Amino acid sequence: MNTGFRRSQILRLIRQTPVHTQEELARELAKVGIQATQVTLSRDLKKLGLVKSPQGYVQLEAEPSAEDREAAFAATATEF
Repeated sequence: MNTGFRRSQILRLIRQTPVHTQEELARELAKVGIQATQVTLSRDLKKLGLVKSPQGYVQLEAEPSAEDREAAFAATATEF
């Protein structure tokens, strides 16, 4: 099984249905033929930027781009 494919399936799953534990995630992945250990899932979750929330695993928003930071700085600077 390809790491990239497994990670894409993890993202697909957490976007479609609330997943609250790594055990649930492993069960959902097994339904689509992907076997993964807890260690592998833990690594994947970290690499994908997924964190546990009351609603289940969610992906943290990406860091703002350099352009977004410059625009925010310019907007703030014009206030002074």
